[in-house]
Amino acid sequence: MADRRFELICEIEPPTHPDLTRVRHQIGVLSPVADSFLIPDDHIGRATVSSVAVAHEVQAMGGAFRRLPQLAGP
Repeated sequence: MADRRFELICEIEPPTHPDLTRVRHQIGVLSPVADSFLIPDDHIGRATVSSVAVAHEVQAMGGAFRRLPQLAGP
């Protein structure tokens, strides 16, 4: 039987206020099951904390992260 391993990537919801407490909570809760974290730049079209700051928190807490490539506009 073929190996059916898959990778679990969890998307972090970037905070809309300059407080990373919720981000740290998401990382802490999901780290045991996530292989890596997806960190969008602005996935919901509102002002958010920089994806660089969120990626730094993921890395500081021992997680791996990924960023989505920017899509070209029309």
